[in-house]
Amino acid sequence: MTKRHWFKLKKFGWIPINLEGWLVVISYLGIVLLTIWESNPQQNLLKDVVVRETPTWLFATLTLLVIIWYKGERPRWKLINIIEKLLS
Repeated sequence: MTKRHWFKLKKFGWIPINLEGWLVVISYLGIVLLTIWESNPQQNLLKDVVVRETPTWLFATLTLLVIIWYKGERPRWKLINIIEKLLS
């Protein structure tokens, strides 16, 4: 049984390639946007909103990166690919 990836490795980062990957990214964006919307930046200073919501955004971002790490293609050093091509 092969591992089914949710994210494909690109030159700089990953991109969702199936429904599960897109749901993870949409959920992440929803969490970030919901925290901004709930904090009502019109009444609060932007600095206060950023300071108060930073732990939530950091937790959401770290969770996103962990999911991408486990459900996406593994990154490889480009030097290893060059060496493998030279040796084969």
